[in-house]
Amino acid sequence: MLPPNKGNEQTLLVGGIVPFTTLDYPEHLSAVVFCHGCCWHCPYCHNQEIIDINKPVKYAPSWESVINFLSQRQGLLDAVVFSGGEPLLQPAVKSAIKQVKDMGFKVALHTNGHNPQMLAEVLPDISWIGLDIKTVFSEYYKAVSKDPSFWDKIKSQNFGKAVEKSLDTILKAGTDFECRTTLDPRVVSKDELKRIAKTLSEKGVKTYAIQEYRKTDESPEQPSNEEISSFFTDAELLAEIKPLFPHFIIRRAR
Repeated sequence: MLPPNKGNEQTLLVGGIVPFTTLDYPEHLSAVVFCHGCCWHCPYCHNQEIIDINKPVKYAPSWESVINFLSQRQGLLDAVVFSGGEPLLQPAVKSAIKQVKDMGFKVALHTNGHNPQMLAEVLPDISWIGLDIKTVFSEYYKAVSKDPSFWDKIKSQNFGKAVEKSLDTILKAGTDFECRTTLDPRVVSKDELKRIAKTLSEKGVKTYAIQEYRKTDESPEQPSNEEISSFFTDAELLAEIKPLFPHFIIRRAR
C-alpha cells in the first residue's frame, strides 16, 4: 500500500491511483492519478469520496509515493492520466504534470473545463484530453450539483461559458482530445443531447463519446434502468448524432 497523502500547497493532493489501465487514454498503457477535490457535485459522480478537498481521503497515497511508483514503471507504461475530482482545481497540478513528463511519460488530462486559463497553461505538456461536456452550455447550472439548493447559488456563475472557452482553447491548440457526455436522464434529455452534438460538431469536434450512467446505489431518487438505457436503444437518436462526427463512441456500463 502506498503511504498516505500528506500534501501541501506545493504538492499535489492525490485521492487515489489506478496502476494500470487501457481505457482512460485510448490506445495507451497508462496509470491514472485521481486528484483530490472538485468544484462541482454532479449527481452521477462515482468519486464522491474525493470531491471535498478539505476532507481527508482514507488511504490516499502521497505524491512522493506516486512518483516512486512511476519510477518503477518507466519503459513499461506509455502515459499517466490526471483525473479526478478535477485536476485543474489544484495549482500544484502544473508542476506535477511537468514532473511526470520529464520522466518520459506522455500526459493525459481529464477535465470538466471549469478553468480555461489554467488549461491553457498546462496544454503544452499535455498529449491528450478528455473534456467532459455535462449538458447544453446554457443549462450548465443544472448539471453541476445533485443538491437543488446549490443550483440557486450558482446560477449567476456561467460555467457553460467557461467550458465552451476551454473547448475553444483546445481546438485552437490542436491538442488531441475527445469530448464526452455522461447520459444521466436527470441532467440531459434526448433533445439536449441532440443540441450538444450539433454544437460540438459545428465547432469542429471530431471525437465525441456518450457514456452510460452507472447507478451508484439503488436509491429511489435515481433514474430507472429503462430511462438510462433509452439513450442507447433509440436507433433514431443515434442515427441522427453519429454522422456529425468522424469518431462517435458509445460507452456502455459494464
